[in-house]
Amino acid sequence: MPMTNFLKRRKVSASAPIIDENVASEPVKIEPETIPANRREYVRVSADLHATLRLNEVKHDAKIIDISAGGVKLSTSQLLTVGEIVPTELMLTTSGESGASVVSASGNSHTERVIVLCKIVRAVTDEASTNTYGAKFESLNEINLKKIRAYVLDSQVAARLSQ
Repeated sequence: MPMTNFLKRRKVSASAPIIDENVASEPVKIEPETIPANRREYVRVSADLHATLRLNEVKHDAKIIDISAGGVKLSTSQLLTVGEIVPTELMLTTSGESGASVVSASGNSHTERVIVLCKIVRAVTDEASTNTYGAKFESLNEINLKKIRAYVLDSQVAARLSQ
């Protein structure tokens, strides 16, 4: 019974060896370090959100640059230290494009207030004297996780619809 080699779309018999000068005769072993690792556990989207950081009971403004269900990248004029845990208030507005459950039944945009603890895991200071930090969400409850995931999904859908 004939078999088809889908790479070349040529017919060969089951008993005849397939010889192709473009294919290695020995299996090629790929070392794990040659395959780029996907370090991200969650989908991340760009954002332009206002956030409020609470440092020593004083509120400070921050801007969320990107967000995922695992954490945020934020910029602020405040100096933070790696390892510091910062209470952070986010205002997440969804447009209803994704049908995510936090959107009102009418499909109109809806804003959710989310208060999370952010652990600073990375710090970068740029030339504009703006401090940029990578922060991981700590002890995120199921309700806030759902709100953040809905925001991320809605942002992805809105971005695709605008293309």
